[in-house]
Amino acid sequence: MKKLFLLATITMFNVVVNAQWQTASVHTDAVKYFAENVNTIARNGSNIFAGTDDGILLSTDSGNTWTKISNGLPKNAPINSILINGTNIYAGTNTGVFLSVNNGALWVPVNSGLPKTNNIVNCLAIVGNNIFAGTLFDGIYLTNNKGKLWSAKNNGLPQNLDVRSIAISGNNIFAGTWNHGIYLSKNNGSSWAAASNGMSESTFINVIAISESNIFAGSHHGKVYLSINNCSLWTDVSKGLPRGTRIRSFAISGTNIFVGTWDGVYLSTDNGSNWSSVNDGLKYTGIYCILVVDNTIFAGTYGGGLWKCKISEMVKK
Repeated sequence: MKKLFLLATITMFNVVVNAQWQTASVHTDAVKYFAENVNTIARNGSNIFAGTDDGILLSTDSGNTWTKISNGLPKNAPINSILINGTNIYAGTNTGVFLSVNNGALWVPVNSGLPKTNNIVNCLAIVGNNIFAGTLFDGIYLTNNKGKLWSAKNNGLPQNLDVRSIAISGNNIFAGTWNHGIYLSKNNGSSWAAASNGMSESTFINVIAISESNIFAGSHHGKVYLSINNCSLWTDVSKGLPRGTRIRSFAISGTNIFVGTWDGVYLSTDNGSNWSSVNDGLKYTGIYCILVVDNTIFAGTYGGGLWKCKISEMVKK
């Protein structure tokens, strides 16, 4: 009886196995930019949007084929973030924020109130009608009228702050910054307070992700941090990750947590306690962004376009 019980217990664990990545980049004239950098990916129903160093690409068939949809966007301006709210699609670029209301067929600038020079927008996040933009040199801005007017929300933040990531959970807004760790606002951005207790080695935060009560933060120097108490305390959960690698992105699917690094994609099935490489077949391991769409994970790379892999082939029960 004891042997049978042990066998039943063991089969409940997830096992990370080798899975083969395949390119999702179709190299035609319309999508030749996939031979370069893919900085951000977003999904809206059956539509997948990929932001590159020169515009946005759209797939309506699960990433099998792609169409360039950059009419109205500035040429040679990297797309840093894509935010979708109903039929409104926002793109954060190196020249401000652009809005499309027709699935990317046409983009218009919505930059009133944003800095007029050096108006690089790194990230976008939304709660209700409020959209937050994290900038490269000027902290955080807020609009509540679809980008018609932006206002600075920097009370409590250092001057000239580089904001790399914004994540929202309920009334809590978390901002990941360059060299200043995490900041937290509980009043819709009216004021901010430092929330980096426990981040002992790296406060260069590239990305934040939230899964229920778990908040993950990825640093530029190889550290993944976890907080389970709204950033009151952070714990280093980097076991298994390459030392010093850049943590650029997270994607969460159930109990599977994926992290995109400068050394490929890693997977944790135990809430970050252990990480395993899942890079078989991935020829470009500088990962800018990752996105889970149903049973498929997409990875946007530096120099190698977009790649995809079946999650069910990575994780076996």
